[in-house]
Amino acid sequence: MLLDVGRHDAALEILMRHLATNPADPYALCLAAQAQLAAHAPREALESARVAAGLRPDDDWPLRLSAIASMRLRRFRDARSAAEAALRVSPTEWQCHVTRAEVDLAKGRVSRRTWANARRALELAPDEPAAHRTLARVATRANRLRLAERALRDALRLNPDDAASQTDLAALQMRRNRVGRAMAGFVNAARLDPTSKETAGYLEAALFGPLTFMTCCVVLPPFGYYLISTWGQGGSARTHQRQASLDHAARVWLPVALVVAIGIAVAYLWWVARTAGPAFVVVVRAALRRGVAYRLWIACLGVGLVLDAVAAAIGRRGSHLLGVAAVLAGWALIAAVVMLSWRRWRRRDR
Repeated sequence: MLLDVGRHDAALEILMRHLATNPADPYALCLAAQAQLAAHAPREALESARVAAGLRPDDDWPLRLSAIASMRLRRFRDARSAAEAALRVSPTEWQCHVTRAEVDLAKGRVSRRTWANARRALELAPDEPAAHRTLARVATRANRLRLAERALRDALRLNPDDAASQTDLAALQMRRNRVGRAMAGFVNAARLDPTSKETAGYLEAALFGPLTFMTCCVVLPPFGYYLISTWGQGGSARTHQRQASLDHAARVWLPVALVVAIGIAVAYLWWVARTAGPAFVVVVRAALRRGVAYRLWIACLGVGLVLDAVAAAIGRRGSHLLGVAAVLAGWALIAAVVMLSWRRWRRRDR
């Protein structure tokens, strides 16, 4: 019961007391391995599962737990061997097929065998959300996004409170550039399972990725105005006349673009905060506390705005070369932030 409600440490404490006097209880060993996996202790879980498998060689449960623990430790050969052994013991158990498919996914490969295991699990257990979710992950890896989305929606239809399926569906929406739906999905998944690090990581990426783009929209218009206002210095009369027209247009439209960009950024922040509720503040604080990338993002934003002001001041004094240097430095900072955010999202997506 403690495991069902997510109190893994309390469950493990009870199990350890029981195993101290009953070390040959395979059921308790499997429960202990399950609790240790949930507590991010795969080495201990692997040891417990192997002892249970030695006591019950005709049971697929300890073999599946061994495969999962080996996957967490990135021992893919051992994981495949354990998953194959579980299939030999119970070829009609849908969880064995799911485990075998998950081993291939963890290694980053999708073969005909992977598809066969995923489809066979769904045939054996059409009412199990985990079987639909495994098929969706295989389809996502094979870039069959419509099939993956359909499978995830089937999983959520069977269990609307399945946080893992909600997270996978939101990640799929983000991959298809549906940022609004993805953000709402991540927030909903975080509400269903506040302890999920995977959901929190996706939520951070979904939050700060668009904000990086909006930061560029806020900082770039004044840089553009500076370049336009200094482009025709030292030119002919016709160049000066054309420059005056450009300068007039820049004075009118660039402030409008700046206000619109700031308005979009503020509206986006307000929408995310309103949708996420208290989770928004928690996610932002956690990201700033443990994420060097996000602290660098804020520092670059501040430095970019300072360089923006420096470029405008230098431009009024007519020092074109220094102004261009300030503009290029600001653009370099923005490019660094964009690349940092993109690499972080792609790493999370993989």
